[in-house]
Amino acid sequence: MKNLVNTCGHDLRLCVSTLKTALSDRERVIEEMNYVNNHELRGPLATIKGLISVLESFSEPQERSALLQLLRKKTDELDDVIHKINRRAVREY
Repeated sequence: MKNLVNTCGHDLRLCVSTLKTALSDRERVIEEMNYVNNHELRGPLATIKGLISVLESFSEPQERSALLQLLRKKTDELDDVIHKINRRAVREY
């Protein structure tokens, strides 16, 4: 983007149009990341927090084992989303 700003003297209208497009693209990426944060990250995280609260109250090994399996599943989901975000960030920037 810096190179684009430096060459604006040649064709200001083209430069402004290109900058608007670049800003629009960045805004779209931010909106998508906001959606991922609010839905794909917070969902599994909220489930994990709830499962931990329930797990703390269980004393039966079978009940604890079942909840630990759910915790592992949700933790894996959360890990997958984080990897997806990282791959997307590398592609975009």
